[in-house]
Amino acid sequence: MGEAAFVVDAMLGKLVKWLRILGCDVLSVSEVGNIDENLLEVARSEDRILITGDQSLFQMAWKRRIRVRYITGTNVTDALALLSKAESVPLRIDLSKTRCPDCNAKLIELPSDKVSGVPKDVLRKHLWIYLCENCNKTYWLGSHYLKMLRTLIEAKRKRDGKVNHLNSGKPEKSGPMKISDGFDS
Repeated sequence: MGEAAFVVDAMLGKLVKWLRILGCDVLSVSEVGNIDENLLEVARSEDRILITGDQSLFQMAWKRRIRVRYITGTNVTDALALLSKAESVPLRIDLSKTRCPDCNAKLIELPSDKVSGVPKDVLRKHLWIYLCENCNKTYWLGSHYLKMLRTLIEAKRKRDGKVNHLNSGKPEKSGPMKISDGFDS
């Protein structure tokens, strides 16, 4: 069995980009349409796990025996921690697997001197640029990358039940985040 593939509803749009960056094959409402039946059909026909924040869509999928995860709340760090635990989503960026956050195509790594349309200061600072072969967007490991790594570290702590000692030393309250596959008691 290969790595899990997902289809994500509109309520969890930020999560789509994160999962793609982590190398997951993720379709969103941009690709399949924002109609529940489309999401359900794609999940069923392509053997994708449906991730939704919509309780009625979750119930429809569960009744049809479509693999589904119901996530409440909008905190991406919490969602990543829970999906890492439930679906083995990796909480590390592997640039050989990263997909385009916008269109889901795989990225190719190119030497910066072979790329056009990128600011010159970026080309001077970075040896490698990542290009989406589908939409031609370019990416590089800029300051945003360090922020992403911090988010992933926090997601790992939450997944592992560790306390965030950076603030008060007390466990963080993660809010009303829940993930369910329909078999929880």
